[in-house]
Amino acid sequence: MAAPRYTFSVLVILICLFSPVYIAQRPPPGAIVPTTGDLRRLVATEELVLVNFYEPSCEECKAFYPVYTELAQELEQADVVCVSHNGPLPEYGVNSFPSVLFFRKGSPVLYDGVLTGVLPAHSCSNSCIMYPQVCKQECHKLFLSTGALTGALMHEDLYEWLELNRHSNLQQLYEDNFEHLTQASTGATTGDWLVMFSSESCVDCKVAVPVLDAVATKVKGRQNVAVVDVEKNPQLKDRFKVTEVPTIIFFRLGKMYTYNLPKMDIPTIKSFMEGWYKNVRAEAVPGIPTPFDQLVEKIVDHLKAFVATVKTEGAVTALTGNLVVMVTLAGLFVVIVTVVVCLTCTCKQDQKLKTE
Repeated sequence: MAAPRYTFSVLVILICLFSPVYIAQRPPPGAIVPTTGDLRRLVATEELVLVNFYEPSCEECKAFYPVYTELAQELEQADVVCVSHNGPLPEYGVNSFPSVLFFRKGSPVLYDGVLTGVLPAHSCSNSCIMYPQVCKQECHKLFLSTGALTGALMHEDLYEWLELNRHSNLQQLYEDNFEHLTQASTGATTGDWLVMFSSESCVDCKVAVPVLDAVATKVKGRQNVAVVDVEKNPQLKDRFKVTEVPTIIFFRLGKMYTYNLPKMDIPTIKSFMEGWYKNVRAEAVPGIPTPFDQLVEKIVDHLKAFVATVKTEGAVTALTGNLVVMVTLAGLFVVIVTVVVCLTCTCKQDQKLKTE
């Protein structure tokens, strides 16, 4: 009886060693994750994961690596790993190296601070133009005088950024809370909102999420950034005439401005929210559609479809093929006429009572 037990024990050990669950277990600080598939499993199982994406031939990546490994040794509440890759990683919005992403329960945010030890512009004035985020902090006076961004300063920046982004600042909006939270049609109390209309199947939307989350952190307390899944919220898609994803709309004071800039990076989006939107045509925010509005819209859609069929297939075919539709339209028309007549009679009766 000992042999079967021994065989079973060996089998269990082999399963543990070679199963995906083992690969996704918590790695040592600064460990290199072999593949993007392993990274996906790690991000799916761990609550907080900090990732340094680097390219083997990148000199700046080599300069940043000691700073990152030191940070990895000190962080206890997050997994800190590295991913080596040749070329961009569109799945994570990584277009340059090194790039740092912080995953919170699978939701990524992109770090936009400086990750190189020595910046190309060494003068104070040039550095402030090229790297304004460096000049805004009191601790960077040393950099302004020497042009060298030390590991200690990068360390401090990363710590501060991690603290600010421990929880995602990118909000999720749905049909049942959109108007309550944004006050989009009135532009009343909740401030400006930048909203990306997206879908789960859209690759470009996934690339934009880490960028928008970073923007949300920067404008927190002054403005808001959110995402709407059009597949789960079709009424919002129809209300704002969203025909493609991603579509980004900026809501401000009862007006809406569609984002049309070619770049989808943190500085460009933030600049759009701070004033560039004025260069875009302002549109009135459509109100919340009533059941009557939806009924009329359906009638219009059916009529458009009927006209299109007449043009392509001929009147006889259209009438034959759309008999059910025509009957439905007739019924809807009768309902609309009845409602209008009732409203008219009610108004006349009210006026008569006021006159008497």
